[in-house]
Amino acid sequence: MEQDLELSIKTGATSALLAAVILLAACPCAHAGLTDPNLAIGRVTATPSGSGSVVDVLGNWEFDALMQVEFPLTLVVSQGENFVRIPVNGQGADSGSLPALIDGLDPSEIADLEAAALPAAQASLLRVEPHRITVSLPALIGDGQVSVEIYVIVPDHGGFVSNRVSVEVAGIDP
Repeated sequence: MEQDLELSIKTGATSALLAAVILLAACPCAHAGLTDPNLAIGRVTATPSGSGSVVDVLGNWEFDALMQVEFPLTLVVSQGENFVRIPVNGQGADSGSLPALIDGLDPSEIADLEAAALPAAQASLLRVEPHRITVSLPALIGDGQVSVEIYVIVPDHGGFVSNRVSVEVAGIDP
């Protein structure tokens, strides 16, 4: 009888522990949330397309969290100080000029980038997948080296910027 009671207590404790682990793993409130997103670009290809180009970006980002309206993932393609900025949540693309982009985007420059942007009707988001973003760019981004970065602004935590990947594009119609 004593062994049965001991076995029953051990089994009950094990079941309670297992249930707690399952609940913590399944409960979204148990996770820290998106406060320090992992943004990494692995490969970029740029292909001429008429007077513009198509840019395909492969990388790692927290796709589900970053597709939320509160802090959308934004792709920036720059050439010198000219840029095209495309939020991947479907908001309209914009473009502009920001001299600071020559050295790459710093999180402290995101507000300046957004302030320098004007609507760019010719830029568009073609594809968004968990590890791929494909965009169509206007003639503002021409032949030569283009650089790609992604960023996100997390409320109460600031801006986060990926690594910068550059690639040559050639053959765009003048």
